[in-house]
Amino acid sequence: GQVSGETVFNMGVAHRADADAFAGLVSIALRTGYFSSFYRDLLGTRSPMALGLVRSDGAILAFDSPPHASASAITPRTPLGDALARGSESGVVRMHSALLGSNVIVAYRRMGAYPVYVICAYRTPAIWAAWYRHLSVLIISMFAPSIALWCVIWLSLRRLAAEEEAWERWQAEASMRRSIESAYRQARKMEALGNLVGSVAHDFNNLLMIISANVQIVRRRGAAGLEREISAVERALKSGQSLTRQLLGVARKQPLRNETIDVGRWLPAARELLRASLGAKASLVVEVDKGVWPVLVDVAELELALINLAVNARDAMPNGGRFTVRARNINFRPGEGFPLDGDFVHITLEDTGAGMPPGVLARAFEPLYTTKSKGTGTGLGLPQVFAFCERSGGLAAIDSAIGAGTTVHLYLPRSHVEPPAQRPSEAREESPKVQQGLNVLLVEDNDEVAAGTEALLQMMGHRVTCSSDAASALERIEAPHVDGEPMPRFDLVLSDIHMPGTMNGIDLAESLQELKPGLPVILVTGYAEELDRARDVDVRVLSKPFDIALLEKMLDGIREDRQARAKDGRDATLQTDRDAH
Repeated sequence: GQVSGETVFNMGVAHRADADAFAGLVSIALRTGYFSSFYRDLLGTRSPMALGLVRSDGAILAFDSPPHASASAITPRTPLGDALARGSESGVVRMHSALLGSNVIVAYRRMGAYPVYVICAYRTPAIWAAWYRHLSVLIISMFAPSIALWCVIWLSLRRLAAEEEAWERWQAEASMRRSIESAYRQARKMEALGNLVGSVAHDFNNLLMIISANVQIVRRRGAAGLEREISAVERALKSGQSLTRQLLGVARKQPLRNETIDVGRWLPAARELLRASLGAKASLVVEVDKGVWPVLVDVAELELALINLAVNARDAMPNGGRFTVRARNINFRPGEGFPLDGDFVHITLEDTGAGMPPGVLARAFEPLYTTKSKGTGTGLGLPQVFAFCERSGGLAAIDSAIGAGTTVHLYLPRSHVEPPAQRPSEAREESPKVQQGLNVLLVEDNDEVAAGTEALLQMMGHRVTCSSDAASALERIEAPHVDGEPMPRFDLVLSDIHMPGTMNGIDLAESLQELKPGLPVILVTGYAEELDRARDVDVRVLSKPFDIALLEKMLDGIREDRQARAKDGRDATLQTDRDAH
């Protein structure tokens, strides 16, 4: 080594003679550069690995690249130094080394029985770099197919979303179509019921008018010993009137007499009415919030609706229970899911009865549907409630479950008109003179109704001329003589609306407004649509069957107006005479 300047290491082997006696030492000098060159040729110039020979004490014998001057041996404090010191035959360790690198994986193996190890070090960053290179190649090679696949997936999802939206839209349209068809069938059913009721209501109301008129006649003339029988007829008459009202209300043909009421005062005042309908076994609770808004309703229809609900609650609680009536203000805004929007008075009527199964609940508002036994239910109670709320501009809803009772919700729109103040009745000064009767032209196509009404009017002190149709009535008013007899000057026309011929009562009233503008007209009808049209004509209207006292009150008002006009005319004449003198 001194002559050539090359680094060598010696390998010595004992030479033994026969009988295993030591006969000498065979020593061979090996150049480290040979092994380093061999390792470099084996690994190549850019290999991430390093190869070398290391002695068991950690001394470096050969390496593919010259070791750093400060790192000529593997220190025993490293995992590889520990393994070599223990005499491990082979293994793999991970370590930090100034010679091999900061983070390397080292595999080692002992060379036979010699205290020499071959080590192979692989730098971890090189492993990651190779992995990243392969991964980038894989990513690049998969990028285009992945983009294509994602495009296919995106288009598929978009198409699926469009199909799902179309499916939901179809379902919504199908549901809407079913709802519309159901509403159309219900409307047709209500129309058929309305036509059926309308076809018989006029004749039935005429029958009730005949009975009512004749009972009033008997009452006024006196019938000793027949008080109980007359009372029975009056009760039957009221039942018939109530049934007709319910039928017309369900068919939306019942005339409404809307007025503004203060719910906060009216509902507690109806306590006795509800208690009488509930019976003795059920308890009644009425709770009204302070400041409940007024509503514009037909009071009679509202009373009938409450009576119907109270009767249903009584039948649902045969062993007794609690019937609670509450009233409060509520406001619905657009988009809240309620069919209507605005200010409403919410009246709830809740019982603690057995409740309804879903099948019965779904048909609760259906006209003529009832689960009560024969003779105890008409199937008109809840439909009347629903029709009343709907015609009042509101809504009715019902909640019920088996064992949880039933709650009916009435939503009535708020009225911005204050209810009339309760004024004490003022006593009228009775005139000492007997008031003169009116000349009344009665227009009625039913002879028996005409006869009964004529008798009542005559008992009130009025003079009556009858006409069977509107055309002949108009002829009597226009012509000074009919059949050679002079026609009186009429003070009032009392006419039915529904009559045969080309003219009805409303047509007659319109003609009289042009022909005789100052002639009072009272129209009588049983149809809601006719009542609305009659009010547009600006005449007094009575709905069949009317209360005789109400008719008498109207006639007294007309008579007082006539007498006041006559007095004003006389005063004007006297003043003219004084001015002339």
